[in-house]
Amino acid sequence: MPRNNRDNLEQLIKQRTAELLTANEELALQREEKADRAAELLIAGKELTFQSEEKADRAAELLIADKELTYQKEEKADRAAELFIANKELAFQNGEKEKRAVELIAANKELEFQNGEKEKRATELTAANRKLVLLNKEKDKRAVELIRTNNELAVQNRNVLYLSQHDYLTGLYNRIFLKPKKSALIPKDNCPFRLLWETLMD
Repeated sequence: MPRNNRDNLEQLIKQRTAELLTANEELALQREEKADRAAELLIAGKELTFQSEEKADRAAELLIADKELTYQKEEKADRAAELFIANKELAFQNGEKEKRAVELIAANKELEFQNGEKEKRATELTAANRKLVLLNKEKDKRAVELIRTNNELAVQNRNVLYLSQHDYLTGLYNRIFLKPKKSALIPKDNCPFRLLWETLMD
């Protein structure tokens, strides 16, 4: 082999060797870069996994919070319905209370009127009782006077009867007393004094 060709071949080998070294260094550098990227990707994957787990936890917490919020909303709706019913009941009771209050006012007025009427009647009854007491006193007086008058009249009647049946001067029975007894006193048979008796009796 000629010398020039050998030199050229050696230079070419050196050149290729240098290129291979450079390529190997470049490849080693790239491998290191890949290893770094792989490590970074691994860290990023772990971080992503952690974040995914955190997201899953947050999603579970959010789901629980949503359920709790839904339950609270349902409770609020139930409480609102109960409050609405309670308000209606309270409104009804207030209406009933107002009616009872109006009825009570009317009853109180009626009672006041009746009490006034009772007081009037009591006043009238008191006046009537007083008048009745006076009338009873007057009646008692009249009764006493009537009894006295009757007694006096009886005495007078007895005096009149006595005077009508007795002679004023002698006090003996007169013809008025004897006349009803005429038939018993005059003899029935033919007595000589019969004419005398009849004359005296007439």
